[in-house]
Amino acid sequence: MIRLLSALLVLAFAATANAECVWMFWEEQEQNSFPEPIHTIWRVPLAYPSRAACVAVIEEYVKHWKPSPTQSVTRAGNSNFALIVRRHCLPDTVDPRGPKEK
Repeated sequence: MIRLLSALLVLAFAATANAECVWMFWEEQEQNSFPEPIHTIWRVPLAYPSRAACVAVIEEYVKHWKPSPTQSVTRAGNSNFALIVRRHCLPDTVDPRGPKEK
């Protein structure tokens, strides 16, 4: 019984902590020119007051996305080029770029 109560308290605390934090909308662009290594660019994040508000932005992108010839792997000279765009909603305590170098 004590374990169950402890687990519920931890879940309640986590839900409260998530509700109070700011959510960041990150856009990741991954560029790959085969056989060159992958190059990742992170766009400056935008802040939203809740995860739901942040996810709504991604849902709008998905709703308006239309396939086109430029959204596939294309041939550029002797190499192939691919651009992959990912969008993320993360708490403001998480930086997907990793730790900063000193």
